[in-house]
Amino acid sequence: MAASRLKVIRSQEFERKARHFFPPGGSADGKPSYELFGDTVLKGIEFSFARTFDDLPVAQPGLDAIRAVTTQSSPLFPPLVAFGLRVAEDTVELIDMEVDETFWDRM
Repeated sequence: MAASRLKVIRSQEFERKARHFFPPGGSADGKPSYELFGDTVLKGIEFSFARTFDDLPVAQPGLDAIRAVTTQSSPLFPPLVAFGLRVAEDTVELIDMEVDETFWDRM
């Protein structure tokens, strides 16, 4: 039997932050585009929430409905943490994200 897969949706706040950190079309100062983020890092985040929600770390003790996915840095993206809230038995909503904006400055 295949593992169950949760539906993953994005809150307006998550979308707003993602587009702030990764502007549509990229930016003159070198930030990667939202489109590239969506085709790469975001797909991995959504896959993790859809397939392994119950195995992910709890974002804050006592709030088991909110879990976190942490990504590693890549040549284009800094490390980040995405937070997902189980809003229904079969649905997780991406509610927030934190991006390590100082990562490239430390390299």
